[in-house]
Amino acid sequence: MTHQDRPIQKTISSFSVRGMTCDHCQRAVENAVRAVPGVTYVAVELARGIANVSGQFSAQDIVHAIEGEGYVVKPMPSGKSG
Repeated sequence: MTHQDRPIQKTISSFSVRGMTCDHCQRAVENAVRAVPGVTYVAVELARGIANVSGQFSAQDIVHAIEGEGYVVKPMPSGKSG
């Protein structure tokens, strides 16, 4: 079986993001996460302070990207969203 024959396993993770107060904050987090290698989808819920991310990535890379924008972030346990 070659690498191309293997199914791609997608990771879906949620992150708690504190400090977002406006649409600009939401876009800044989305753009930072999109820039992480392996991310295929990101949706940030401003009102709930949650970033939902899918793809093949390191959670630590997501945390660093969001922290780099000045927000407090932590991975949420699987199956939890708020």
